[in-house]
Amino acid sequence: MVRHRANLVKTRTSLKNRIHAYLLMHGLVEGTPFTKTYVDKLRGIRDYKINGYRNVIDALNHEIDEASQRIGIEVKDDEYARLLMTIPGVGYYSALLIASEIGEIEPFPDSQHLCSYAGLTPSTHRSGGVTYHGNITKTGSRYYVGS
Repeated sequence: MVRHRANLVKTRTSLKNRIHAYLLMHGLVEGTPFTKTYVDKLRGIRDYKINGYRNVIDALNHEIDEASQRIGIEVKDDEYARLLMTIPGVGYYSALLIASEIGEIEPFPDSQHLCSYAGLTPSTHRSGGVTYHGNITKTGSRYYVGS
């Protein structure tokens, strides 16, 4: 469910980028993309490509809203997600995403193993008795690692 929503948002962003690039190439609309003023200006442009993309974006917005509502309902039934939501900055979407990607935490002996599984631990390299720590490994799910 959360992956489905993430894919819908990714598709919508791609369409918005196409509209913005098209408008820039033709000098049709200036300003900050997809603000209320920008969208109002888009409605005034009579271009079949822009109107087609806008129609698809409107449909995607509806699907994203429905998926968000389902996720909001689902999170109430997930014990781990509710627990994750007690962390400042973790909302219902992120909590359910993390809970669904990690699954059961019992197989992990400690938090370090869980973080390693998720790709959130720094990379390490040892040479000549010196240990180097780099960026996080990002080896976990692409939906929550490094997002």
